[in-house]
Amino acid sequence: SDAHVRDALVGCFDIRRAGDGADALRSYFEAPKRGRSTVLGCARTCADAPTFMMEGGKCSCGSEFEAAGFSAYAVQPKECGSSCRREAEIGVTLPCGRRRKVAV
Repeated sequence: SDAHVRDALVGCFDIRRAGDGADALRSYFEAPKRGRSTVLGCARTCADAPTFMMEGGKCSCGSEFEAAGFSAYAVQPKECGSSCRREAEIGVTLPCGRRRKVAV
């Protein structure tokens, strides 16, 4: 079931402001998958990973993410964009991520 994904947002992080912290944040995640994704698609792709990240519609699977270490870069979820294409109509309101603003 995809129900667990609907409230799965750990946070939205502005990696432009993070400086060296951007590399540290990215170190928790693999390189982005090819092509564009949706939040549900990324959750399925990364089903065996503890977490995933969306940046500008691109999906990256990740290891256990310690959000507290990046609280200085946390921004409001709306800054990570709106839902991915076609997800709002099925009730998924998690942000799709923007360039340099990642939704984890």
